[in-house]
Amino acid sequence: MEAGDYPTCARTFATLRIYPERIDPDEVTARLHIEPSGFQRKGDPLTKSKQPVLAKTHGWFLTTDGTIESRDVR
Repeated sequence: MEAGDYPTCARTFATLRIYPERIDPDEVTARLHIEPSGFQRKGDPLTKSKQPVLAKTHGWFLTTDGTIESRDVR
């Protein structure tokens, strides 16, 4: 088996989720010098919910889903 060859794994990805209580997601971006894959602000409607739900906290997200083809999560 070659490095990175995982026959039992169809796909994999990693997501970094930061939930800063008092820091706006734009400030997280500025501090990390990385654009997020997504973010939410406290009070934003969460679109993935079937019923209207508002975000209870700020969130900053960075994911490899759809950007990296490797099945090696390391």
